[in-house]
Amino acid sequence: MRKCLICVLIVFVVTILFANVCWDNGVTLFEGNFIYGTHSTKTDANNIYISWSEFDEGLRKLKFQKTNFEGIPIWHSPITITEGEYSIFDTDIIASTNDCCFISTYDENRSGKKLYKINDSGLTLWEKEYNGYYADKFTPLENGGIIHLKIIEEESINYLYGTYYDDLGFEVWNNLNLIELPIQSNNYEFLIRKFIDNQLYVLIRISDSLFFMKFSDAGELVYLSDPFPMESSGYGKYMNNCFYVFFNNFDDNELKMWYLDFNGNSLSGENPIIISDIGDSYYNKFQNGETYFYCISEPYEDEIHLLKCDYEGNILAESEINLSGVDYIKSFDQE
Repeated sequence: MRKCLICVLIVFVVTILFANVCWDNGVTLFEGNFIYGTHSTKTDANNIYISWSEFDEGLRKLKFQKTNFEGIPIWHSPITITEGEYSIFDTDIIASTNDCCFISTYDENRSGKKLYKINDSGLTLWEKEYNGYYADKFTPLENGGIIHLKIIEEESINYLYGTYYDDLGFEVWNNLNLIELPIQSNNYEFLIRKFIDNQLYVLIRISDSLFFMKFSDAGELVYLSDPFPMESSGYGKYMNNCFYVFFNNFDDNELKMWYLDFNGNSLSGENPIIISDIGDSYYNKFQNGETYFYCISEPYEDEIHLLKCDYEGNILAESEINLSGVDYIKSFDQE
């Protein structure tokens, strides 16, 4: 099977059945009681971590398993990270460095939150209580730590705040006020959060503008770009050692791309690159390879539209993939 099709279509999917954790081919990895909130991530060593929640004899349990890339369990049985009478609303699993991972959990009220760091043997290195919104996102760092960013309104002014735990679980930042938003608007979205060489890069859309921000590991603002026009909601991705932001511009019916370097300079000039007409497509997945990337549309009339582009946004190939009879599809970056 071609690697590009493996990347774009189904490489590995963990599904949730009534009481099983299974591979996409139906082979059961784990049989238990009521199972929900299943997540997976790949490690630096090309193994897979899988987490899920299980209701067992009146207790809610957070379970954890490690397999090789073919799905063969490395541990004899799943490890229980935590258990109790509380309801685990959902979990998430986040890859880290050195074959470690982070697992976050949310309670039934979607407010109380716990963050665990787990090593490659399944040992909990540390855990943190965290009071945050259920949709909060953590970003793993190259140094083994993790960052959480959020917008907080104080006296009608919106600020970017950050919390930063290092590799050992110590708080480097504790809800640190990083910057007042350059445009005061409640219409914003984080597009890229990336930590490189002890600097935090943040690309955020505010209203109809894109901003590039760079902070030191002490939380000091290093650089704030001028606004880049961005007329609609978009998606960001760090690829090819640069920052790419894509958005579907429905006014012009075009898929557009901003292409920025480490200093926040536009490599596409004063205007974004126009990749393609949208037509009936809506692109929301962008996966990278060594010399090219894919733009993947949402399914429309049982088809997805696939664009293969070089890193300057030129289309190398395009095709339609028929999804008739397919219930679930997931795409992955090439490696």
